[in-house]
Formats: sequence, C-alpha cells, structure tokens
Amino acid sequence: MWYLPESLLVRSIIYPSLGIVATVVPEWTCRDRVQKLWSTPAGRKLYLTGIALNVANHVIFGSLCYYISVRYFCVPMGTLTTALERFIAMIGVLMVEGFLYYCAHMAFHRVPGLYWIHKFHHKYHNDIVLPSAASAVSPAEFVIAYMVPIAMGCWLARADEVAGVSAGAIISITNVCIHTPWLASLQLNWIFVSPQDHLNHHGNNKVQGTASYGAPVFHCDRILGYFGSILAGGSHISKTN
Repeated sequence: MWYLPESLLVRSIIYPSLGIVATVVPEWTCRDRVQKLWSTPAGRKLYLTGIALNVANHVIFGSLCYYISVRYFCVPMGTLTTALERFIAMIGVLMVEGFLYYCAHMAFHRVPGLYWIHKFHHKYHNDIVLPSAASAVSPAEFVIAYMVPIAMGCWLARADEVAGVSAGAIISITNVCIHTPWLASLQLNWIFVSPQDHLNHHGNNKVQGTASYGAPVFHCDRILGYFGSILAGGSHISKTN
C-alpha cells in the first residue's frame, strides 16, 4: 500500500520514531520551562536523561515492539476491507490500551516493589512537567505500560497494521498533550483525560501521587467509578427490596 513502506523492518523503525517528532513543536512552545530546568546541574541531568530515554524508547524498544505487534498480534493486511472496519478496530485498540495502561499505572503506584519502574517519570513534577516527559520513562515502563497494551489491543480488537498505527498515533499525540502545561485550560468530555487531570497527577511527587491513573485518552478512573457506583446502587436496591 502506498502509505506503508514495503518492508516491515523499515516501518518498524520509521513509525515509532515519529513519536519523537511529535514532541519537538510542543517542547519548543515550553522553552521557558526547559530553560528553568536547564538552569541547575540537577535539572540539566534530568532533561538530558529524559531526552535520551525518549530516543531509546522510541527507536529501540518502540521499533522492536512494533515489529512484534504487527508480525504476531495484528491481523494480516487485507483482512479488514473497509474504513469502517478499521475505525471500529482502532477504537477497540484504544479501549483495550486505556484499560491496560490504567491497570499498569495504578500497579506502579500501589503495589509494593513496583514504583521503581515508574519513579523516573515522576521526577517531572509541579512546574517542570514538559511534553518530552511523555516518553521520559524507564524502558521497563515503556514496554509494559505503553507497548504491551497496544499489542494486546491489536490482538483483541483484531486490528490490522493501519488500525494499530492509527491508534498508536492518537495515543502518542494525546500523551504529549496531557504533558503540555499550556493546554491545562483545555476542557474535555469527562470520559477523556484532560491535560489538567494528568498535570494534577504530576503535581504530587509522592509515591502515591493523586488517584488519577487513567491516560492518555480515556479517563478510566471516572469511567470505572461511574459503572462501579451503578453496580453498588443496584446491589443496594436488590437487597432492600
């Protein structure tokens, strides 16, 4: 297909690397915060480490996971024959990814012994959160919380490569957006994660953070809480009747 290079290996290198490109412009718009972070030795070390992790995660681990996902988790090209089928598969990937990321993120904060996986990401807190922080995570977190949920989403939603790439692009872009401070005033429907929701999560540098674990697209905290309240209410009604 004309919009996909013929070689899967080439696609596996190109498309994950575009995640870095998606960070460049938002990062430039936050250059005052970058300068503030750069003004101290500790800040410079944090920033350079974060940039190095961005490159390593996208180019190395992202490429490897992309190749494996397309080869073993996506349905073959040609299986989905219409735009509607691909759109439905893409939404399925986003839903599965959102739930699995939520579970992994909450586990990093709440399960003893797992916070080390997520610890570096929370070095970006309060007024030093930057767009590049979106992928400034440990390789373990990038694979477990970023890549595996997408691969599982492709498998469960029976997505082909195009649907998977489309979902991955949405996830990558929204992840950068929720780490961009000047978008904090952007208000979204309650089922979606607003930048302020995630910035609030970064506002507390303690291990527990705030109880907002859903990201970057669906706000699973609110969604699951809503359905949980319905089930709790239904159970209460059935008991009283």
